[in-house]
Amino acid sequence: MTDKRINLQYGLWKSPITPASLSQGLSFTDTAWDDDGTLVWRESRSDHNVLVVQPNDGNTHRDLNSDFNIRAHVGYGGGDFTVGQGNVYFIDSESGRIYRQPTHSGTAKAITPSFGSAASPVLSPDGKHLLFVHSYEWQDAIGLVDSNGEDWPTRLVCGDDFYMQPCWHPSGKFIAWISWNHPQMPWDGTILYLGSLLKEGKSYSLGEAIQIAGDETTSIFQPQFSPDGQYLAYISDQDGWWHLYLHDLDKGEVTVCTHGDAEHGAPAWIQGIRTYDFSPDGESITYLKSKGGFIELWAFDIKSNTNHMINLDEKYSWLNQVAVSPDGTKVALIASGSTVPPRVLAVDSSGKERILRRSYPENLPTSTYSKSQSISWEGPNGETAYGLYYPPRNESYASTGKPPLMVLVHGGPTEQRGASFDVQAQFFCSRGWSALQVNY
Repeated sequence: MTDKRINLQYGLWKSPITPASLSQGLSFTDTAWDDDGTLVWRESRSDHNVLVVQPNDGNTHRDLNSDFNIRAHVGYGGGDFTVGQGNVYFIDSESGRIYRQPTHSGTAKAITPSFGSAASPVLSPDGKHLLFVHSYEWQDAIGLVDSNGEDWPTRLVCGDDFYMQPCWHPSGKFIAWISWNHPQMPWDGTILYLGSLLKEGKSYSLGEAIQIAGDETTSIFQPQFSPDGQYLAYISDQDGWWHLYLHDLDKGEVTVCTHGDAEHGAPAWIQGIRTYDFSPDGESITYLKSKGGFIELWAFDIKSNTNHMINLDEKYSWLNQVAVSPDGTKVALIASGSTVPPRVLAVDSSGKERILRRSYPENLPTSTYSKSQSISWEGPNGETAYGLYYPPRNESYASTGKPPLMVLVHGGPTEQRGASFDVQAQFFCSRGWSALQVNY
C-alpha cells in the first residue's frame, strides 16, 4: 500500500489544530444529581461560570440562569454548588452569598447575607438547613443556615485555621468535617471530626465532637456518611497512599477498602473535590483509582469486601467528580483522554455511556491526536523518574530521524500530569514535535 503522506521535516507540519479552535473550548468542574434524577453540572465559558441542567425526562439541557457567575472564593475556590429536593444552591462570585433556585423553573433567592465568602453548601437530609464553609476577615468556620434564608446563619464550628468538606449524617443529628492548621497544607495533615447537633427552639449548636482520623502528618480527605448511617467513609494517606476507609459508627471498627500502590484521593487545593460516592442503597461505593497518570473507575462491594473495575471505553483515561444517580443505575462524571476532549458522561454499571456535554466541537477525528504513553527512566541519582510521552502525530506527514522533544514540567508541589486531553501537547505534536510531561 502506497504511503501518501508528505515527507517534511519535523516541526514544519501543517496542523488542523489551530489556536482559534483551542480557544473555543469549555471546561467542566463538577456534577451533581437532584433527587428526581436531574443532573446539574458547572461549566466555565471563558471567565463566566454557569450551571447547566439536564432534566431526567430526556429533554435537552439548559442553563439554570445567566445572571450569576457561579464561583466560590474560600481559599483557592471550589465547592461552588449543591443540588437537592428540587433546588440548586450555588455561590455567587461577586457577593460570596449562597443563592437558592428551583431546578426546573423559578428565580434565584439569596439565603445568606452579603459578607465574607461561602463555599461547599450541603443540604440536610430533611431539606431544611445547609452546612457550608465560610470565611470572613481571615477567619474560617463551618456555618449553618436554614434553606429558605429566613434566619441569620449560625457559626457552628470554628477555632481551626481551615475547614473543608462538611457533611450530614442521614439522621440529621450528626455532622462530620475536615479541619487543619498552619503550617500544614491539606495534603500534609488534616483531622476528621464527628460532631453531634443540639437544637433549642430554632437554634442549633455543636455538641460533643470527637476525632475520628488524621493528625499533623496524616491527610484525611472527603468524609461521607453511608445512606444507612452505619458508616463514615473517608480517604486517608496513613500508609503512604490515599486509600478508602470505612469507619463503623456503632462498632468503631475500620475497614480498608482499597489497596496497592495507587491513589484514591487528590490534593485538596480547592473545596468540593470528590473521588468516590455511595450507591443509594449503601451497599457499594464507586471510586476513582489513579496510577501512572491514568485513572480508572472501580466499585467496592461493602458486604463481600471486594473490588471490581467498571469497564469504561479505553479512550477515557482521566476521570473526576464521580456522582452516583439517586436510583443507583448510573454514574455521572467528567471524563477525557489524551485523544478525547473532556465530556460530561452518564455511565451505567456495564460501562455503557451517554454523552451529555462536550467541551469542544469534536469536528476532528480522534486519530488527529497523539496518544499519551506512560514511561519511566533512570534519573542521575539512580532513582526512577516518571512521565507521559506524546509522539508526533499527523496523518498527512512523515519524517525521518528523531523528532524534537519538548519537555513540559508542571509547577508542583502536588501537581500531576495525567492522561487527560492536553491542548498544549496536541498543538505541538500535530506540528511534528514530541512532548514529554515530567511527573517529578
